Amino acid sequence: MPRISQLEPWLKRKAPLQGFINLSGNPPKSEWGGFLALDVVHPVHETVGLPAESLESAWKAIHGYVSSACRLIRSRNPGWLDGEEAEEILTKLGSPPQLCYPVYILAVFKGSEKRVVYVGKTSTDRGRFRGGHAALTKLHNPLYDGYAKRIYLGAVVLLGTDGEYQPLEWVKPLLAAKQILSSIEAQLIFDLKPELNTVHKNRYNVTWPVQLHVQNFADDSKFLDDYMCYP
Repeated sequence: MPRISQLEPWLKRKAPLQGFINLSGNPPKSEWGGFLALDVVHPVHETVGLPAESLESAWKAIHGYVSSACRLIRSRNPGWLDGEEAEEILTKLGSPPQLCYPVYILAVFKGSEKRVVYVGKTSTDRGRFRGGHAALTKLHNPLYDGYAKRIYLGAVVLLGTDGEYQPLEWVKPLLAAKQILSSIEAQLIFDLKPELNTVHKNRYNVTWPVQLHVQNFADDSKFLDDYMCYP
């Protein structure tokens, strides 16, 4: 599935620019919904070549793009763009930043057996798997012989107070976005109990509980599709 940008509808004049989710000074509410969109899947042996996924870099790129676009058209709250404004932004700033995939899930398959064995988050500009990864090394254990091994990359999307779904990169401030990512990782691990995770499995280390709906857009088998991870 090709990567997208949540800014594309705005730049194509199909929707107004939605406000960012600002959690600064506003306690998170567990009833806010969200979903984990599993957009990409790869065989585990392809992980070495996967590009780095950094929530921080994606966050800065998106917020920087919007700030530059607002300065360009001299508007603090642009909402809807007219044709001239959209053309100017795209001409001078180029295409908008794409979604980040800060959550990954390792899964094994054999016949009708399908299970999650590891859940993690990617948060640096370095390739997460390029220098080796403990969970991938453990998959060489003879216990996993005969299993197909896959890695799913997922985008986190949350429901804002305005009722609009927006990606994690739109949460302000950046520290809050990072904390939410860590909390969602902990919630998934506690709920799924992946055998190769060692932290969060037996203790509920969740600081931002959310009703998380997993949707699989990457795999014909629909692994984990429509799975609900409750707080």
